[in-house]
Amino acid sequence: MADRIIYDYKKEKTKRVLKRVGFVLALLILIAIAFSIAFDLFLELIQIREIGKNFVSVFWKNFYVKLSVQIISFILLFFVFFTNNAIVKKNVERIVGKIGFLKKNILNIILSLFLALITSKYLENNLYIKFLTLTHSKPFNIKDPIFKKDIGYYVFERPFYLTVVNFLFFLMIFVCVYTVVLYLVLYTVSFVSRTSSWNILSDKKVRFHIFFNLILIFVVKIFTLKYEMEGLLYSFFGEVVGVGYTDYYIRMNYFKLSYIVLAVIIALSIYFFIRGKYSTVGKVMLSYIVWGILGTLVATAFQYFVVSPNEQVYERPFLEKNIKFTRLAYSLENIEEKYFPVDTSNNITAKDLEQNRATVENIRITDFPTTLDIQNQIQRFKQYYIFNDADIAKYTINGRIKSVFISAREINYDGIPTKTYINQKFQYTHGYGVVMSLMTEVTPEGQPKFIIKDIPVKSLDGAPKVTQPRIYYGEKTDPYVIVNTKVDEIDYPEGDSNKLYRYTGNGGIKLTPLNRLIFSYVYKDFRLLVSSAINSNSKILINRNIVQRAKRVAPFLEFDPDPYILIDGKGRLVWVLDAYTKTGYFPYSEPTEEGFNYIRNSVKVLIDAYNGTLKFYVVDKNDPIVNVYRSIYPQLFEKGDIPEDIAEHIRYPEYIFTVQANILKRYHMTNPNVFYNKEDLWDFGKHKTPDGSIDYIPPYYSVMKLPDSQKEEMILMVPFTPLKYNTMIAWLAAKSSQENYGKLVLYKFPKGSTVYGPLQVENMIDQDPQISKDLSLWNQGGSKVIRGNLLALPINQKILYIEPIYIASDNASALPEVKRVIAACNGKVVMGSNLNDALSQLIGQQFAQTTQEVQTPQQQQGAQENQSFSEQLSKLKGIFEDAKKALKEGNWEEFGRKFKELDEMMKNIK
Repeated sequence: MADRIIYDYKKEKTKRVLKRVGFVLALLILIAIAFSIAFDLFLELIQIREIGKNFVSVFWKNFYVKLSVQIISFILLFFVFFTNNAIVKKNVERIVGKIGFLKKNILNIILSLFLALITSKYLENNLYIKFLTLTHSKPFNIKDPIFKKDIGYYVFERPFYLTVVNFLFFLMIFVCVYTVVLYLVLYTVSFVSRTSSWNILSDKKVRFHIFFNLILIFVVKIFTLKYEMEGLLYSFFGEVVGVGYTDYYIRMNYFKLSYIVLAVIIALSIYFFIRGKYSTVGKVMLSYIVWGILGTLVATAFQYFVVSPNEQVYERPFLEKNIKFTRLAYSLENIEEKYFPVDTSNNITAKDLEQNRATVENIRITDFPTTLDIQNQIQRFKQYYIFNDADIAKYTINGRIKSVFISAREINYDGIPTKTYINQKFQYTHGYGVVMSLMTEVTPEGQPKFIIKDIPVKSLDGAPKVTQPRIYYGEKTDPYVIVNTKVDEIDYPEGDSNKLYRYTGNGGIKLTPLNRLIFSYVYKDFRLLVSSAINSNSKILINRNIVQRAKRVAPFLEFDPDPYILIDGKGRLVWVLDAYTKTGYFPYSEPTEEGFNYIRNSVKVLIDAYNGTLKFYVVDKNDPIVNVYRSIYPQLFEKGDIPEDIAEHIRYPEYIFTVQANILKRYHMTNPNVFYNKEDLWDFGKHKTPDGSIDYIPPYYSVMKLPDSQKEEMILMVPFTPLKYNTMIAWLAAKSSQENYGKLVLYKFPKGSTVYGPLQVENMIDQDPQISKDLSLWNQGGSKVIRGNLLALPINQKILYIEPIYIASDNASALPEVKRVIAACNGKVVMGSNLNDALSQLIGQQFAQTTQEVQTPQQQQGAQENQSFSEQLSKLKGIFEDAKKALKEGNWEEFGRKFKELDEMMKNIK
């Protein structure tokens, strides 16, 4: 007996020790979780503060809302799971007796905490921004044509309610399944003699518990019907995007009847459950699935047998709504449509070119890929620099608007010669300068004509000056670096050594002992903690990728993946990042492949390349979505407009233009009958790529004077052709000038006129005997021909095509050079040694282009001599061609005159 008492005492002591250990472990785990959450919040806060103190309010607003959503949902969900688990435990123990490991509620609490934490975290991430837009909702002042509600309800309010009711619906399904599984598990692990675990489900109180959960599913389902019916505004049933004929007369009535059907199912289920007819209850509940199948079958049959035979008539009023709201959603309702009275019978003339001299002087003869390739070969200087992109901008050079390529010389961490810790984090910290080249001119060798170049940066006369060339924040600056250390930074190469530098900007976080500890943990880099090169003045520069930097501040905006760099009026380098507001909840609007059906380029972000400071500017004050964000985050957006020295160089983004142009391929048809029959579907024009394949012409920027315009401006344009045909039928232009920013103009060609499309012109080039022969010849003997982008440009009532021809050695380090320019108009194709020569051949007389070169006086004199020689050579070539023609026709008198002219000119050539 004494031994038994001693044994029990030891057992109880062990149990107490285990409980204490378990309590301590649980407490340590909770402390670790709390510390981890607090650490992440603190880290996020100091990073936001480094980007800009005015953005801290955005952090706190999001934090408070997220916290509120999670706490409220956590409490409610904990109550649901705890109560449900407690009922399961009570029912099981009533049948099998007390279960040892369930004697106290610890397991129930832990399980309920775990489930509530996961589900509330899901709600926090999905609800916080929807809650904010709900509470700051603003009207669009446009009502949907079916339910007569403002669009603001669908964009700002409905998403919140829809998320809540859908979450509750799926939560109840989960709880129901989870409850059944929990009953079976607990019944199975309890030490009870039984024939089958499923027997527990025959207990009356267990059945009632499960039945109650099932009824709740149907109750919640009633609340989802309203939002499902509104969801018909985004339907794809039939030919209409949105509510169509079948949706309106069948599916909407189906949802209305579903209220009654669900109410009857709930009432009958309760009645039969009370009567103990459990199998009948199951049949009644399953009948709703039958109701759903029946609704689908009736709608499908109605669409096939009633609507489809006369679909065009039935769907006409609904197609009108679809067309109207899609055009509204993509800002196409105010597009200015003009007929372009194209002249296809006459060739372009000198008068045409003279009247459009500003356009002609800005014809692009250099392309993005080749320009970027050449920049990286002749302006890179060191492997630790790289040009990531060549962006297009407009600048006033010597009083004339010029389109230019501008590229940032960023740091290339893959090219650092010796990848030591000191080199990567302390010395090679920044890029240096930009290069700028004219898109309209090349050097005598055929390479880009740089007007800003070299290290240190040199700006030729007329080009903007760069006063702060260092790039600490850019597209390629992903890793963190440490500045103001005991080790000087490498500024740029100078002779056999390097020019050194110390950062004086506002960016970065001071590396106090605490911050060193924090970031050594964040970056898993112990050297950051112990390095002797770091002192009290040292700062760590983080979030240096400008797109990610902006996303950290405003994750609710969509950012363009292609920012571009500009030079402001003070000579500083500033990145421009376009931001978009999008939604997929605009009624009756056709969505894109990305899933959104509304877009606006409402925000432009300016990022200082040296300091990393961000400024968010609203450029579309009529966009309700951005106005809601301004209401939520008043300190995020600048109150004024973009500074003039940057605004004059801003361009309309290619991304949103491409989205709009894609939608316009179908939605330019505003007549429902034409739209339904797809009589006038468009496609983008096609051209031959440098590798010889056929692809769509991407939208391209050009400085030109549009028809009916008084002055030249930068536009973004793209040509359209009929679907599956190659003739050109229209072209779309977006303006980038400050007074007309974002204005779209669609130029349509008259029906019945045949305008050669880009691919047809490409085929004409291939079929021209002389051009084809020359291109084939140059493609041999270790060299290759690269065909540049084919540009279509409106000149008066004609379409002028220009294509540069590059020749390069057939090796990896070759420098592509513009050696020829092809010009075409109305079936005539010519190839010249330069643009002037090609245009002169096209019009049949000498055309002198007034260039605005940035040159020294000596260069200007040489250019004049070269131009004079070029003119003489072009004239000689014309007379020689005339002499050949006369000889071929047997016109000896004419041949004699031309030969005499040739003889006279040869004597006077200098």
